[in-house]
Amino acid sequence: MKKIEELTGFRRPDTHEKEWIGRYFEKIFQGNIKVYKGLSSILCVAGIFSMSAYSVGGIVALAIGIAAFALAFGTIWKKKGYQENIRALKNGQFQVLEGNVAEIFANMEYPGCCNVRFQSSRGETLKMLCTVRQEELQIGTPLLLAYADESVIKGGISRAFTPYMLTEEGMKHWL
Repeated sequence: MKKIEELTGFRRPDTHEKEWIGRYFEKIFQGNIKVYKGLSSILCVAGIFSMSAYSVGGIVALAIGIAAFALAFGTIWKKKGYQENIRALKNGQFQVLEGNVAEIFANMEYPGCCNVRFQSSRGETLKMLCTVRQEELQIGTPLLLAYADESVIKGGISRAFTPYMLTEEGMKHWL
């Protein structure tokens, strides 16, 4: 069993893969962006409220206001990072590796999903488990492993896709 960065045979995604996988990751990061937008708005309002209460609360109100603005700035920065991730992935700055399902395990965390063991077409087995949709899933089902390393996205990101997950119907269900 190998870590993802030790697997061989990765290639650049074709046009279809780039489009569908880019759309998938866009949905994931757009959800995070919405959360951070809301959070930054709430923190800005809290900062304004605390700063305006300086005459009543004194230095404590001022400190809370400054802390709220600092946290709001941090959430805005994080949101911009997610937007950059979307841009990179939609531009195809990731690699893909073809393989199939070697083992299937139950996944209690995500309804409608299973954990699978990815085995590349070269016979290499990925150490970590991948979570995929359970539709049309069985041992031997083709998988496409998408991977963007640390140089593209902070911390790197990977996801395995079944053929179903790369369809219009499959795009309605993301993890």
